[in-house]
Amino acid sequence: MDAGFETLYSVESILIFLATIPALWISGRIILRNPISQDRSTRLFLWLALGGFFLIALVDLISLLRDVISLAIPSDQNATVFPLFLGTTSWQVYVAIVIAMGIIIYSFAIYYGQQLILKQGLPVIKELTLSSLEQGFIVLGLAGLFNHMLRGIVLNFIWLRIPMSTSISSEGYIGSFVGWIIALLVLAIVIIFMNEQLKSENG
Repeated sequence: MDAGFETLYSVESILIFLATIPALWISGRIILRNPISQDRSTRLFLWLALGGFFLIALVDLISLLRDVISLAIPSDQNATVFPLFLGTTSWQVYVAIVIAMGIIIYSFAIYYGQQLILKQGLPVIKELTLSSLEQGFIVLGLAGLFNHMLRGIVLNFIWLRIPMSTSISSEGYIGSFVGWIIALLVLAIVIIFMNEQLKSENG
């Protein structure tokens, strides 16, 4: 790995470690102010768990900044060919798509999460005393979970390895594009199935 990339990843690790401070600080404010439980061990567990929940979005933000900066760093890695499920693509194109996907998912999730908070659509949150900053962190935490679920389906699919994938990967950019399309279709099928289950439950 180039020296520039080594420095970038080292800085990322430090920032992620430091990000635990605001995550635990915000979660502590919520736990200490709201009478969620009288049991100290339960409150400690919830403090740490809620801190981890808040940390998700902070880590994603740091990783996003790392990816954006990495695209601007001259490196031999920029010419690296990435083998995916049905083809190959350049490292730069792959990272650019991942960045765009993360921004789109977070934008949608933050918008919808804000609507939930404003309409008090989540009974658990409705019962809590929260400042605007704490509400913002809850929205970001929800967006982070949403992002990891959707990206987990899509990215793990395009990285899928089957016996034939080695020979099919020679399809290059066309195969890579087809792979992304199929991955998004798989995601759409999962979402449609879940939506139908909710319909049948309400019906």
